[in-house]
Amino acid sequence: MYDLSSLRHAALGCLLCGLAGSTSQGGTGRQALAPPSSLEPPEAPVTVRVTHRHRAVRQCVSLKEPRICTGRELEADTATTVRFERVGVSSAAMMPDTGTPHVTFPRHVGPQEQSIKLAVGDWLVDWPGAPSIGHLRVAAGAHPLVSLVTSSGRCRFEGERCELDSVRSRQLAVHDDVVP
Repeated sequence: MYDLSSLRHAALGCLLCGLAGSTSQGGTGRQALAPPSSLEPPEAPVTVRVTHRHRAVRQCVSLKEPRICTGRELEADTATTVRFERVGVSSAAMMPDTGTPHVTFPRHVGPQEQSIKLAVGDWLVDWPGAPSIGHLRVAAGAHPLVSLVTSSGRCRFEGERCELDSVRSRQLAVHDDVVP
């Protein structure tokens, strides 16, 4: 059986040795980060804007001179969900367990914008179908923006014919601070 108080003491000691100034005794010259004080009020959540636009090629057109296969794009349905996951939280008190924050866009043709309040800190932005997961750093007083863009369809030559291909791509762009 383990003694919880000695385990807590060892963990705290290990945490403090990692936070203790690396500038002393041959450190790297970085400043030590002090743990957050429980006496200071937590920073207010920051409003993060999330936008989504979906453009779809509905018809392909072939031009003879010059030989081009091009499409006509139209606005399309922007229904989707994007999830945010907090990273690097060292204390459960800093982030109460309220589930996974997310933004759900309803069915709608044309661009949409919503906002969500997130605590100050680092967040992962997960949008299913995007080629990668985004990283968002939320800072007090910042105006972060998460931009989602979906493209459906493309035109390409199939022999001599200009054909519509049903390819779909998603692009996720994270801007930690934009001018409001």
